[in-house]
Amino acid sequence: MKYSPYWRFKLCLICLVICQADLFSQEGEIIPLTPDIGTEIDAAENVYYNIFPGIKGFKNAQFFEFPNHIYIAQIVFVEYSNQRTTKKKFTLRQITTLQNHLLPLVPMPEEYRKQIKSDFTYLNTVEVINEIPLNQYVVIHHRDGKNIRGTLNSFDEKYLNIQTPLKILRVPIWKMNSIAYKTSIVDRSSWKKYFLFLSAGIGVGVTEVWNDHRDPSNENIWYNRFMGLMFGLILSNELQQVTEIILTPKTDFALTPEDQKNDRINIIEKI
Repeated sequence: MKYSPYWRFKLCLICLVICQADLFSQEGEIIPLTPDIGTEIDAAENVYYNIFPGIKGFKNAQFFEFPNHIYIAQIVFVEYSNQRTTKKKFTLRQITTLQNHLLPLVPMPEEYRKQIKSDFTYLNTVEVINEIPLNQYVVIHHRDGKNIRGTLNSFDEKYLNIQTPLKILRVPIWKMNSIAYKTSIVDRSSWKKYFLFLSAGIGVGVTEVWNDHRDPSNENIWYNRFMGLMFGLILSNELQQVTEIILTPKTDFALTPEDQKNDRINIIEKI
């Protein structure tokens, strides 16, 4: 019985899929890529050794050895806060070439791992958000390009409730590119006397404007000035707090690999 080229191609494709499925169903043996890397490649090692540069949101990977010198890399990556898995096939020649490339390289220093750790906030989105105090003012960079500004009311591991001036928005974590907030407020207590003079001057200035428009008697003029001075001094502390908040820069935490820093920290020369 003769088959047309179309059916021949289709049968070959089916056989290939069956063989691949059978291969992936087998229990492979986990092998170390190199003695320095070990049996699991983490995100820092992937950046340092440049093993899978095309995998965005890389989390970890393991190499499995199967019969007939077939190798499969099982790669775990994060896509908008959801964990995914993919597999890549290697021949003996490919795995040997990769190992020969990695073996002469300088082992990754622990200092590098510590410094680059901040680049992988997208791998622990829940932990990052849990560290944000409730009622903290945040700025969320949404996937659709808009910014959501408001205070964090609550977080239930999947959704953030953000209080905006008009309503409460429920934002899913997989719709966020990044989140920014003030991790700590700068201390400007040494400026306290300047805030006292400034707020007192503002209070007296406001009452002077009031006196010019109302044209009160001499007694009321000084009374208004005194009340303006007291009111200004009372508000000096609030003025200082507002100024400290404004002067404090926000810290931006990337929640997707696209927002991750692209510059690799070069610390080898420093060691």
